[in-house]
Amino acid sequence: MELMANRLHFQNEMKKTIPNILDETVEDFYRVFQTPESSRVILDLYRSGNLEKVKTYNEKLNHIKIPVTIIWGENDPYIPNEFAYKLQNEGLPHANVYIIQNVGHFIQIKVPDEVNFYIQQHFQDV
Repeated sequence: MELMANRLHFQNEMKKTIPNILDETVEDFYRVFQTPESSRVILDLYRSGNLEKVKTYNEKLNHIKIPVTIIWGENDPYIPNEFAYKLQNEGLPHANVYIIQNVGHFIQIKVPDEVNFYIQQHFQDV
């Protein structure tokens, strides 16, 4: 939590982790951690890694019949990419899964062109 207490330190660390991140995006992330309640929710989510809790959504996922594309980073340190296939296998069997190689959690920031390619492909297919 010390990282979150100092805005400049937070910004510098985010820029080290994700060099091409926009200042506005860093500010959005920083705002999430402004209250103890919001910080706790986000940190608990990431720390829990308890993907079994997502089972409660499987019944709802099974009702989604429209085309679905799941895009995941190969090296996501928060949620392993196996979870993308778990979503597909247990709730969205019609989904297309794409794992982007050599990238972590923030795929839309790190490799926006690759993410955009899969999104465009999704809309061309529907």
